[in-house]
Amino acid sequence: MGKNLLQALFENSDTDSDVNEEDYSLVPEQSQCRIGTVDYLTFGNVNFKIVEDTSKGCGGKIWESASVIVNHILHVSKLQPNFFQNKNFLEVGAGTGMAGLVLAQTAANLNQQCCVAITDLEYCLSIIQTNLELNLDENGKKNCLINELKWGLEIPKILDKSYDYILAADCVYLESLFDLLIQTFKDLCPINSKTQIILVSKKRRRADKKFLVKLKKFFYVEEVY
Repeated sequence: MGKNLLQALFENSDTDSDVNEEDYSLVPEQSQCRIGTVDYLTFGNVNFKIVEDTSKGCGGKIWESASVIVNHILHVSKLQPNFFQNKNFLEVGAGTGMAGLVLAQTAANLNQQCCVAITDLEYCLSIIQTNLELNLDENGKKNCLINELKWGLEIPKILDKSYDYILAADCVYLESLFDLLIQTFKDLCPINSKTQIILVSKKRRRADKKFLVKLKKFFYVEEVY
């Protein structure tokens, strides 16, 4: 049975200890709530102003892994002319939407049309929309689609299409969601499709290894450290 290529990029971390059950909360408690915090970022020739809001959960902040994904995709695009043209991207657990938004505007700046579906739970969609309005011009907006996607549930019809890339930044954080995330990957990547999943996550817990073990049952995984 064929498997999709999945690039699992894990950042090294000194934290590799067992975690108590109480550490596994659906929305981890934030040591400092960020409401309206603004970060200024530059990727290539694209300058971005990203608003954060963690008042409803940890998804509303910028995670370093999102920057890793953006830099990887931009590097690949420099090696392949017209890389973005007619490609379909989907970002799961997008949070602020930074990664997908940068890719959509970069493609627009290159006069290339693509579809970047930026997804998360409903509570994150408003901050994604805010960041879209702050940063994307009309052509960039045409490259974007913002929609809710709950892991493990049926893929909404508007998102049910063939994708070239699935992007996941710091989505491996809660063991109870591992099977749901993998099911969503399976639903988005039919067997023998050419979809690539780029998964970037910081190594925090031993439980992360369980995720890779589960993942390898369904996908070809290339680990990059």
